[in-house]
Amino acid sequence: MPEQGGTLDQILTPRETDILRLVAASLSNNEIANELYQP
Repeated sequence: MPEQGGTLDQILTPRETDILRLVAASLSNNEIANELYQP
C-alpha cells in the first residue's frame, strides 16, 4: 500500500470510519475467540 497523506479520518466520511471500526472490532473478537476456544 502506498503511503496516504493524512489519516483515515481525513480520507473517509465519519460513517465509513465507524463502519471500518465495527468491522475491525468484530474481526478482532473472532481472532480472540478462536484463540480462547481452541480444543
